[in-house]
Amino acid sequence: MRVELSELTEPSFRLCDAFLEGFSWLNDGHDVRLDLTNGFQQAVQITCRWVTNLQIELKPNPKPFSWECSAEKVGDRWHLLLDFASTGSIQLECESAILESATGD
Repeated sequence: MRVELSELTEPSFRLCDAFLEGFSWLNDGHDVRLDLTNGFQQAVQITCRWVTNLQIELKPNPKPFSWECSAEKVGDRWHLLLDFASTGSIQLECESAILESATGD
């Protein structure tokens, strides 16, 4: 599975009931990868290209659990929000994003 974020594929990025497993900087700090386990216990990754306005506000928790995830087109960029309820949130803006299975399925 590999899905590029667009107006048509935006619903695929609504990953409610997902655990945050990890966070990585890529491409000399221009890109961000979020590693998640979705509600079906599948490992997935969201790779965001040319990230700006990154805000990470998470309380200590070994595996934050998402309450809501959303992607919204703002001008020529995307605003992504991963809401972990009382644990906090991750927000960012990016040029593009790709959702894919961590196992390449």
